[in-house]
Amino acid sequence: MADQVVIPTPPKKAGHRSPNYPAFALAIALEKVKLVYDNDRRAPTTLQVIAGHLGYKHTDGPGGRALSCLRQYGLLEESAGLFKVSETAYKLLYLPDEDKDKPLLMKQAALKPNLYRQLHEDYPSQIPSDATLKSNLLHRGFNPDSLDTLIADFRSTMDDAKVYNVSDYEDVDESIMQTPPEPAQPMSPTIPRATPHAAPSDAPVEKSYSLAFEGEGKAVLTLTGAYTTDDLDDLEAYIATTLKILRRSVKKESV
Repeated sequence: MADQVVIPTPPKKAGHRSPNYPAFALAIALEKVKLVYDNDRRAPTTLQVIAGHLGYKHTDGPGGRALSCLRQYGLLEESAGLFKVSETAYKLLYLPDEDKDKPLLMKQAALKPNLYRQLHEDYPSQIPSDATLKSNLLHRGFNPDSLDTLIADFRSTMDDAKVYNVSDYEDVDESIMQTPPEPAQPMSPTIPRATPHAAPSDAPVEKSYSLAFEGEGKAVLTLTGAYTTDDLDDLEAYIATTLKILRRSVKKESV
């Protein structure tokens, strides 16, 4: 009997995996988180259950990307190891469009994903051409096959949230961005990037950072309780959005 010739199976080509980015535009993500709310309201549950509400059998692959997308926009929040529909998601789903808080909540959700926030920082005045965006994303290591969908979702999200609509920023009631500052001791104007910090059980930890302006004003940042590096990333995005609104307000008054 002649020896059989075994033809080796060629190795599979390694896939080009892009850095993390939202799998859907914000409008689609809101439709998906509504499915979660319709089933469980805001009760904490497992990611496996949430994936099932979204129509997925597993929490990896497409299901995992969907779950990650909802978390990137801040539409899901963790609660004691489980996950639930966030306060932001609930308000975006049910606040009327004329509510004064909704425009700002939309902008915050749109700029919460790291990639979208970085692109907005790169192009603060307007979204450039697709060719320019593709060049930017390729330098960031994204798979060329994903760029068309990614750019379309980015444009759709920025448009729905009116991130580049200057007049929309001017119409936002700035009082919703402000809380009365607690008395603070003068400290360095440089705010450190803190590592995960746990508050003691007997009393919340409070740290204040104060920056004196050239005139009589000053800015005060107070951190209370426990926080993580993810919380500080969210705070950084929140401050960046607030500063954009304040700058536009100053420009408007100086005209």
